[in-house]
Amino acid sequence: MTVRISLTQFIHFKASISTSARISAVKNIKENDYSPAVDYWLDLRKAINKFSEGKINIEELNNVVDSVPLKKKANYRKAINRFANFIKKNNVSFFPINKSLWSYEDLIVSASPELGMFINNEKFLVKIFYNIKKPEEKVTKRNIMPTLSLLNIANKASEQSQQVGLLNLQNGKLLTPKNSSLDTNLLELQLDAKTFLDYWEMV
Repeated sequence: MTVRISLTQFIHFKASISTSARISAVKNIKENDYSPAVDYWLDLRKAINKFSEGKINIEELNNVVDSVPLKKKANYRKAINRFANFIKKNNVSFFPINKSLWSYEDLIVSASPELGMFINNEKFLVKIFYNIKKPEEKVTKRNIMPTLSLLNIANKASEQSQQVGLLNLQNGKLLTPKNSSLDTNLLELQLDAKTFLDYWEMV
């Protein structure tokens, strides 16, 4: 049976250190279907997509903060400010993108970028890192580098020539294979995929 999961789900499984944490990660995927109600960053993702399509401007992007619950406002405001600052500091324009997948045996991982961006005359397929919700949490190599690796591998498998990048909204910086000295380890990802399938069979 083919198992389809999102990039976020796969990275969450990979970043889980203990056996019990990995069991919980797989159980959550099996038992909980995606719901917009629990998608913390859905409103911002939609707004950024509209911005990239020229449907709204930066000021209207900022207005998204007004429409989210009070407990989200501070995180949304920080993320929007960092996105806006990145756009202002760089020569940025947008282009349409295609979906990308990465597969190993019976596991298919959606590894599609969120935006196609010309950044200072260079073409990038960009995934935005939204996941940090608490000030004390940090982006680490354990959860961010595999994301970049998978984007890079899926991009090459889809025969797309663009560079890939991860726009980290915790610090407003673009992480790329070049500036991160990324060593894309296909074998490591394949082993994680095989391990995930083993858990999927047994949980």
